[in-house]
Amino acid sequence: MTNSNNIDYDKYLDKLAKRIFYILPMLEKEDGNVDKYVNSLLIELNGAVRNFDNNPDLIGIIFNLQGIQGMEITDRNVWRSKVLECFNTINKIKKQEVKKEETK
Repeated sequence: MTNSNNIDYDKYLDKLAKRIFYILPMLEKEDGNVDKYVNSLLIELNGAVRNFDNNPDLIGIIFNLQGIQGMEITDRNVWRSKVLECFNTINKIKKQEVKKEETK
């Protein structure tokens, strides 16, 4: 699956899923850099949205990450819930893309 710029969407989504999932061990370690890490992801995702036709599900991931950014790390249940929601959204996008490819 590629977009109009020949970027492999599937590989990008796999990479993104790993990067988002990496937030969880950062929380467990109470890593003070988790906000910086999330900010880095947000910058990347803003670029990705432009390259992948403003996919509303990618935009939803951005909203979730923006929502947890700046929250206290001690509120781990909310962080964990939103990270897993982002991860599930990526899987949803991948399934949608497979269906699009199958109908071509």
